Amino acid sequence: MTITITTSNVNGIRAAKRKGIEQWAAKNTPDVWCMQEVRAPQSEIDPIFDEFGFEYATAGRIDDQSGLNRMNEICRIKGRAGVGLLSALPVVDRRYGLPGLEEDVDSGRWI
Repeated sequence: MTITITTSNVNGIRAAKRKGIEQWAAKNTPDVWCMQEVRAPQSEIDPIFDEFGFEYATAGRIDDQSGLNRMNEICRIKGRAGVGLLSALPVVDRRYGLPGLEEDVDSGRWI
């Protein structure tokens, strides 16, 4: 079995969307997609991740949008950091953050 893992620094998911990241997602649909520097509030991440779910479903990688596992952690400092992870594979455990890193600057960096 081959698993495709992609990691990308999106340099702001809203900016990446303006540049057509959903077309890249439709063409590539990696099994696991790790994103750094998401830098957006949850209310703006959710609709973009929904679009990715649509692209994965349209490409036949998942049955429907709900089949795309989505995780993200927002930085508590506005406009900084933020990570996201999408998986077309089952997720058996989820952990956010690292023990002992409680400062705001350390948030939005670990899934």
